[in-house]
Amino acid sequence: MASTYFGFGFKQIKKMNQDKLSIITICYNRVSDISLTLQSVANQSYKEIQYIVIDGASTDGTLDVLKLYDSKISNLVNERDKGIYNAMNKGLSLATGDYVLFINGGDQLYDDQTIQKVFEHSNGEDILYGECMFIDENGTHLGLRTELTNRPLPETINKNTFLYGSNISHQSFIAKRKIIGQFQEDDFKIVADLDWMIKAMNASKSYKKLNFPISKFLAGGTSTSHWKKAMNERFKLYVRHYGLLKTILAHLVIAQKSVFKKIGLR
Repeated sequence: MASTYFGFGFKQIKKMNQDKLSIITICYNRVSDISLTLQSVANQSYKEIQYIVIDGASTDGTLDVLKLYDSKISNLVNERDKGIYNAMNKGLSLATGDYVLFINGGDQLYDDQTIQKVFEHSNGEDILYGECMFIDENGTHLGLRTELTNRPLPETINKNTFLYGSNISHQSFIAKRKIIGQFQEDDFKIVADLDWMIKAMNASKSYKKLNFPISKFLAGGTSTSHWKKAMNERFKLYVRHYGLLKTILAHLVIAQKSVFKKIGLR
């Protein structure tokens, strides 16, 4: 009788002490699609969510849409910022959850049960990560990131996970707040999220791969000039984390794989 009562009590305590997740959305002039992002968070069955929205003083009506979700937003900041990572750092400074996840303007959580599933499959790991579905502006599923990039979701993660190319989407990467730091917004203008994730993986002591999509990422065209800047920044980032020789060798492997893929040999 006593053991039955203890078991019931333990389940009740566990249910009452669910992990709290801080979801951060940054946006600027996204009136066309911000409601989809907001809905995907507001409709979650999991209730222990702090929702933080950082808007960079939008001028296209985005703020009017945000106000419609006032009851679902825990913290709303509407002011100019110094760039995407400055805005993300503002969000981090307001986060109080056990875990943090970024779902930025235009992106969405995969479905209404996503966060519930995440924590049902977790056991207090430092990092939880899963798949990301790429979508177009009409919401059509284009395929999972792992399928489109031919980079499988890694079974294990550590500092070297991204050495041969990033294979985890930022929108599907949930980290304990105690192991993460700020984004290096002064050092990197395009790839500070990779730097942030590498540092989190390096600091983590446990992790859990989730074999289902956590997010939907709105795919868009990237200009050649932007792509070149991103590649230059990523090379600088890799040298910082892995050293010059290892970075050069890794990029040669990546280039070789790209060539083989184009000619159908891999």
